[in-house]
Amino acid sequence: MIQHLFNNFAVLTIEVLLGGWLLRKFTDVRPFIRRLFIGVIGGSIGILLMLFSIPISNNVLLDARQIAIIMAANFGGIPAAIITAMMIALFRIVYFGVSTAAYMAIVSAFLMAVATGWISTQVHRHTVKWLLMIGATLTISVITLYFQLTVLASETLPSYILFISSCGIYSMLVLGLQQRVNEEHRIKSAFTSLASAYYETTDASEIYAVTLKRLMELFGAEFGTIFIVQQGQMMLALRVANGEYEHVKRVVPDETEGFDALRIGKSAFHSDWNRHRPHSQIEDELYRQGVRSSVHIPFYHGDKAVALVNIGATKPGTFTESDQTVFTFLNPLIGMGIAHKNAEANFEIVSEATSDAIVIADESGRIIHWNRGAERMFGYTPEETAGQSLTMIMPERFRQAHTAGYERAAAAGTSKLMNQLVEMVGLRKNGTEFPLELTLNIHGSAGFILFIGILRDVTARKLVEKELRESELRHRRLIELSPEAIVVVTAGRIGFVNAQAMRLIGASDENEIIGREVVDFVHEEDRDKVRYALQFVTLESDPLENWESRYIRIDGSLIDVELSVAAIPYHDQVGVMLIVRDVTERKLAQLKLEEANQLLTDLAVRDGLTGIANRRHFEHMLKDAWELAIQDRTPIAIILSDIDFFKNFNDTYGHPEGDQCLKQVAQALEHAAAEAGKGALAARYGGEEFVMLLPRAGLEAALRTAAFYRSGVEELAIPHAKSNVSDQVTVSIGAASLHPTPDRDPGDLVDLADRMLYRAKQEGRNQVVGAE
Repeated sequence: MIQHLFNNFAVLTIEVLLGGWLLRKFTDVRPFIRRLFIGVIGGSIGILLMLFSIPISNNVLLDARQIAIIMAANFGGIPAAIITAMMIALFRIVYFGVSTAAYMAIVSAFLMAVATGWISTQVHRHTVKWLLMIGATLTISVITLYFQLTVLASETLPSYILFISSCGIYSMLVLGLQQRVNEEHRIKSAFTSLASAYYETTDASEIYAVTLKRLMELFGAEFGTIFIVQQGQMMLALRVANGEYEHVKRVVPDETEGFDALRIGKSAFHSDWNRHRPHSQIEDELYRQGVRSSVHIPFYHGDKAVALVNIGATKPGTFTESDQTVFTFLNPLIGMGIAHKNAEANFEIVSEATSDAIVIADESGRIIHWNRGAERMFGYTPEETAGQSLTMIMPERFRQAHTAGYERAAAAGTSKLMNQLVEMVGLRKNGTEFPLELTLNIHGSAGFILFIGILRDVTARKLVEKELRESELRHRRLIELSPEAIVVVTAGRIGFVNAQAMRLIGASDENEIIGREVVDFVHEEDRDKVRYALQFVTLESDPLENWESRYIRIDGSLIDVELSVAAIPYHDQVGVMLIVRDVTERKLAQLKLEEANQLLTDLAVRDGLTGIANRRHFEHMLKDAWELAIQDRTPIAIILSDIDFFKNFNDTYGHPEGDQCLKQVAQALEHAAAEAGKGALAARYGGEEFVMLLPRAGLEAALRTAAFYRSGVEELAIPHAKSNVSDQVTVSIGAASLHPTPDRDPGDLVDLADRMLYRAKQEGRNQVVGAE
C-alpha cells in the first residue's frame, strides 16, 4: 500500500509540472485547443493513477484519480475537467468492467468536473481555490462511497478522506511552489529584458512600447495604455488592444479611476470586473471589448511621477493585490528609464529646432552630442564627430591654448567664459576658417562634467561690419541689403533704418520711426544702458559688440535683441550705427536647455562618497512624509547618528581610511533601513552624521531599528585605537518619534532627535537614546 501511495504522489508531481509546462508552452494557442490538451493530459494522468489503485472491496477502488480532475479544472476550467472525467470514466468501464460501482464512479467524476471547474473560474486565490475543490471532491466521493460501502463505510471513509486530502494538499503545495518559482523567473526576465531595452533603445516611443509589452506579457494581458506625466498633464502615449499597437500623443482629461492611483501614489487593483469595476467612458468601452480584470500602476523617478500604466485582461482575477510586489520591484527601473528618455527627447527637440550649432563635450574634451546646426555649420556628420576632440573644429594655432583652458575648466568645474558671448574662429571640414560666437555652459552632475556650447556663425555680420568701416557709400548700400536690422542714430534720434530693422520693429513705413528717439523703442529698464552706450561710442570711438537688450515693437510687444554699436561718420556728424539681431528664439532655446539641465541636476540626489541619499533628498522626503502623516494621523520617526570620535579616527588612520569607514557605516545604515521595511530612507546628513527616516513608525519601532543599526556597526569590527569607548568604531544614536500636526514642522522632529543624540554622547556614547 505504501508503494502505491508513493506511486500516486510521483504521478501527481508529473501532472503538476506537465500542467505548468503546458500553460507556458501554449500561451498563444487558441483557448479551445489548450483546454483540449489539458483535458487529455489530465485524463491520461487519471488513468495512470487508476493503475495504482488500492482495492477496498470487490467493486470499489481507492486511488487519486479525483486529483487529476482537480488539476484539469485548475488549468483549463470546466471543459478540461469534463474531458478528463470522460477519459477516466471510459477507462473505468473498459479496464475494470461494468458494475454498479462503476456507474456511480462515472456519475461522481462528472459531478466533480463540474463542481471543481466552476470553483476554478470563480475563486482566484490559489490556496482557497484548491481547498474548496478538494472539499467539493471529498463531499461527492464520500457520498458515493457511503452508498457503496454501507457496511464498511465507518472503517474505510477515514482512510479514504485522509488519502485524498493528502494527495490534494501535496498537489496544491507543489503547484504553488512551481508558480512562485515561475513568477520569480518571469519577473527577473522582465527586469533584464527592460534594462537591456532601455540601454539599447534611443527613441522614447519605443521605450513606451517595450515597457507596455513586457508588463502585458508578464501577466498575459491583452489590453494596455501608457500615460506620460508632463508639466502636470497626462498625455496618452500608447494604446494596445489584442496585439494592435497605436501610438498616440494626446492630452487626456483626468477622468478614469486609474488616475486615482497616480494621485495617491499606489497601484489600484480591480481584480474581477464582474463583481466590481471602475466606471468611466474609457472603462465602459474596455468592458464592452472583454476586459474583466485590471491594474493601474504609477511609476516614479525619485519623488516625481513620470508615467501611469493601465493593464487589462479578459480573465477575471488576473491581477490581485499580491502583484504589488512585482510592480514595486520594477518601479525604480521603469521610472528611471522613462524619465531619462523623456528628458533626452525634450533636449533633442530643443537641440534640433535651433539653427545654431549645439555641441556637447565630456570632461576630456571628446564630442558626445552634435546637432544638425553643427553639421550645417562645420560640414561634419554626427558619426564623424562622435568621440573626437573639440580641437578638430578650430585652427591649429588655437588648439594648445584651448586644451590648457579646457583642462583648467574641467578641474575647477567652472570657467570665466561661462554665460558670456565669446568670439572665436572655427574650422570647417573643407579647411576654411570662419568667425563664430560661443555661449558656454558647464554642467556637473553625479561626478560627471559636461561642456555645452551654443555656436553661431557670424561670418555675414563680420563682413558687413568690415565693409561699413571702409566707405560710407558702400556702407549704405550694404546696409540696405543686409539681412541684419541696422539703425543709424544721431543726437539720440533715429536718422536711418533699413528694411530688416523696419520688419524687426513692426513698422510699415519708415516715417513711423525716423526722427524719434531711439530709447522710445527700448524697454524702460534698459534705456539708461542704451543712452550710456551711445554716449560711450560717440566719445571713445570704440565699438561695443554683442550685448543684449529688450526692444519694444510698434504693436507694444517685447523682443530680446543683441546689439553691436559703433561710431560712424553720418551726414558730417558723428553718428552711431546699431546692428540689431532678434535673439528671442535663441533665448527661448537657451531657456529650454537650462530647464533640461535643471532636470538632470534634480536627478542627483545621492551622496557622492557613500552612495546613499544626500541631505537635500532626505529633507525633501521628510517634508513629504510629514504632510502624509498629518493626513493619515500616523506617527513618524527619525534616527540621527554620529560616529564616535571620528576626528580621532581620521587623525590616526588618515582620510582615505576615514572615507572607507564612512562608506561601511553608510552600508550598515542602509541595511538597517531595508530591515525596517518599505518607506525607510537612509541618508548622509553631513560629515560623520547619518540619518534614517521611518514613516509610520513609533518610538518602539525606531528604537528597535536603531539598536539593529548600532549592532550592525559593531559587527563591522572596524579598528579604532583612539576611541574612548571601544577599540573599534561605534556610533551614538538619537531616536525620536512624533505625531505630526499642522502647527508643527519637520524641524521639531529633527531637533528632538538631535537632543537625544546629544544625550547619547553625554551618557557614554555607543548607545541609543530615544524620546517622543
